[in-house]
Amino acid sequence: MVGMEQIGGDGPGMAGTTSMTAAIRDAVMDNSVSVVIASRDRPLALLRALRSVATQTAPAEEVIIVDDGSIVPVCADRCQAVLGPIALTLLRNEQPLGPAQARNRGIEAASSQWISLLDDDDEFLPDKLQRVLAKVAETPDSDAVYHPGLIFMATEGITYATRLDRLRPAPLGYRDLLVRNWIGGTPLVTVRRTSLLEVGGFDPDLPACEDFELWLRLARHGAKMRAIDQPLTRCWIVTGQPSLSKQRELNERAIEMIRDKHQILAPGTLSAAEQRAHRAWCLSGDVRRALYNYEGRRALRLLLRKLRLEPNLADMLTFVALLFGPRLVFRLRALLAPA
Repeated sequence: MVGMEQIGGDGPGMAGTTSMTAAIRDAVMDNSVSVVIASRDRPLALLRALRSVATQTAPAEEVIIVDDGSIVPVCADRCQAVLGPIALTLLRNEQPLGPAQARNRGIEAASSQWISLLDDDDEFLPDKLQRVLAKVAETPDSDAVYHPGLIFMATEGITYATRLDRLRPAPLGYRDLLVRNWIGGTPLVTVRRTSLLEVGGFDPDLPACEDFELWLRLARHGAKMRAIDQPLTRCWIVTGQPSLSKQRELNERAIEMIRDKHQILAPGTLSAAEQRAHRAWCLSGDVRRALYNYEGRRALRLLLRKLRLEPNLADMLTFVALLFGPRLVFRLRALLAPA
């Protein structure tokens, strides 16, 4: 096996072409990428995620898997067989510590300049790392590179691509992110390892939304975040799962904790208009989770509240579509934002 290490215990701790341009070649030579994956009880999905790393047009230096207390431990031999010559480090927490601590442990163990985060049920598109490294070569002062996602709704068989918001501030600053998460989730982001270590990594006290809170601390620290306006990660969504209701509760609690930690709604932090925009963004997440759980009536109520805060044509059209059920909303998204 190549670069294999297996450690037990509850460690705490914090798309493409065959030829590359000279800039990309230089980036590959001057920058290395560690892919960090936290995994728990998803052996088949994990192997799918690893295949997407193994088939990159610009290879990763190494893959760090943190098995966060899986009932059946992650099999190092099966993972290495998928990765081929890519170095693998497999760490295990005997008891689940949560995705924040698992990712932090992976980040600490990594040896590359850049950390590309991947959830165990998602996939990198083939030229993800190549394009990220090209962006790094183009903007060598970057601390983080992010991009939209390609959403695959497994139950419905629907695929659609997200896009960077045309209203997104550039460059992104701390105040901009206090209003809303313009960046997205962990599988859409590659971050300089030293930047992650300087801000202390993910906050393990948060029950959810730890990625959003980390982006906030990076921005407050002065990190330069650069965007690639192309989906480079396929994100799998499985709707109608019982766990989604629990996830809703965790997200609501996490947002309240982040508001307190960063004083988002405190007097003087944001203007009245920015506070309205922040509340509207939070409601967008609530609507999305209700849709994923096929809670049509709840989604309608939440969307109506959002429209009162932030009237816009897209939400009005979504409201009308929702009258016929969540599935129509998903199909309209696929139609209006084709993959």
